[in-house]
Amino acid sequence: MKELTLVLALLPLAVLLLLFIVNIFLAIGTSNEAAKLGRNQVPLYAVDHATWVFVVLLTGIVGFLAFWVIHHSALRDHGLFRRS
Repeated sequence: MKELTLVLALLPLAVLLLLFIVNIFLAIGTSNEAAKLGRNQVPLYAVDHATWVFVVLLTGIVGFLAFWVIHHSALRDHGLFRRS
């Protein structure tokens, strides 16, 4: 019974650690993709490179999906979110 209690106590911590690791990998992927877009002279929409990485690090898959939809999806509007 003590082992089950210990496992149940540590389970939320393990889930949070896993989510943090996933967010780090998503942020690294976003950083690499934003750098590749910059090298290809493709402008980033809405915000700059560092802000996208920060957003993805904080929000995880939601921020990553927003980045993808804005920069790579066929649904994007080329005139929308353009920084001046």
